[in-house]
Amino acid sequence: MCPWGTGAPSGPAVFVKSEIIFRFEPAEGFEPCHAGAVARSRTAPARTRRLASPTTGPLNGWQSDARVVALTREINTLQRDAAERVVNAVVAIGGRIAEVRARLPHGQWQHWVAEAVPFTARTVTNYMALAAWAEARPQEVERLAWLGPSKLYLLAGLPLASRRRLTSSRAFTFADGREKTVGMMTVPEFIEAIGEERGLAIAPARPPIGRVLGKMRHRIAGLEAIVEELGRRRAEVGEQEALEMRNELVELVEALDGAFGL
Repeated sequence: MCPWGTGAPSGPAVFVKSEIIFRFEPAEGFEPCHAGAVARSRTAPARTRRLASPTTGPLNGWQSDARVVALTREINTLQRDAAERVVNAVVAIGGRIAEVRARLPHGQWQHWVAEAVPFTARTVTNYMALAAWAEARPQEVERLAWLGPSKLYLLAGLPLASRRRLTSSRAFTFADGREKTVGMMTVPEFIEAIGEERGLAIAPARPPIGRVLGKMRHRIAGLEAIVEELGRRRAEVGEQEALEMRNELVELVEALDGAFGL
């Protein structure tokens, strides 16, 4: 049964299914005690077990350390359980916000958002959208809750077919050859995957040029202060070290000259 039921969630029962007490075993590591969590750990977390377990072939890096592999599994299980609890809360809050909105005139609604809750208008919209999705397709949201709210906000606006392709158990292959399951993607990677899946070129967000120039001027001022400090302590700096630093600075100046034809 879906933990949210139908309609707007009500009462603390919404959170009962997501409350999990953890027990740590010295030999095997983490295991959730809650019966529902144990069931999930045997089924849904298959993606994490696949990624956290050593890959086929020779072991390398962190995968060759059994304790690191065990800790990685624990971390991913804890993260999933925490994500589910947050999604449960967001759905419960979103349902109540939607009810408030239905009761207030437009002008009063805007004042309520600004004065009565610690959320931005965008957060309020995301909460209501997730609650509406959970009411319309409770089993789907329950199945994907372990991904956490940030990814669910992005999924909520996609067609059903796109959601199913992106959240399948298979790893998503990016245009540059990277492979990751949706559970292991960061939110920026997930946004990139959505763009590629839908045939859109989503350029990474770029800061305003004024901010970039300001940051450069700030760092130049910092370099000036460092040069002055080194000048005062020149006896402590080897000639070769000073020459290397000078050459690196010259390379930066030449790169700037080349970029702007100076």
